[in-house]
Amino acid sequence: QLYYNNSKKFETASGGVIAQDRVYITGAEGAEAKIILQADEGDDNADTWKIEAGTSGALNISNYASGSYEKNIECNGNGNVELYYDNVKKLETTSAGVKFGDSVKAEFGNSGEAEIYHDGSNTYFKGDSNAGLMSMQGQGNVELFAYEDILLRVNAGESGIKINNNQGVECYYDNVKKFETISTGVQVVGDCLVSENIKVLDTKKLIAGDGNDLQIYHSSNNNYIDAATTGQDIFFRTSVSSTADTSSMTIRSDGSITH
Repeated sequence: QLYYNNSKKFETASGGVIAQDRVYITGAEGAEAKIILQADEGDDNADTWKIEAGTSGALNISNYASGSYEKNIECNGNGNVELYYDNVKKLETTSAGVKFGDSVKAEFGNSGEAEIYHDGSNTYFKGDSNAGLMSMQGQGNVELFAYEDILLRVNAGESGIKINNNQGVECYYDNVKKFETISTGVQVVGDCLVSENIKVLDTKKLIAGDGNDLQIYHSSNNNYIDAATTGQDIFFRTSVSSTADTSSMTIRSDGSITH
């Protein structure tokens, strides 16, 4: 047993040594202070660890498994804490929270089924084939905010919905655009199947033809069918033997009517 001013400070024991209060390990001027820990008599590289207080104010914990010391943890005074994997930094604390390096993933699930990461150019929220439903829920509104476009893709890359910055919204079927909003309304590619009524307000028109040739509308308590292009007739046809094979009535461009 060793004493200081009649107070025991150090003693040997069956399991090793016992120090009272504290132990100071001081490096020489300009040199680090180190503690080397060795398990299992230190006969394997993986048994050896080092705790080192560096001259820059950092405390490092390193392993010797590969035959040279590789960093596991770095703690910086009045600063961050860094975590390493195989001597490569993967995570650090910051004044705002935590930070991951490029292409370093935050994984979720026992087998890492879901992950979040940034590859230096793009940011990814990904789930593999075993991830199941990816759900975004909120007690209030859920807002997706982008400075450019927003794209919703399905089937590993096919377009579903595209929201264009300062432009229209596009909807796709099997990666083919079928519907979009335009500056004057909407545009449909293909058939439009309506299960209820199509309603058009007063003076608003149903228009057909590249040159707005046929117009149907209601205005001032009257109903109108207009052949809006000069020289064009209006035909009323029925189907007797085949589709629209019989002209029941024709309104000629000069105003005459034939049956």
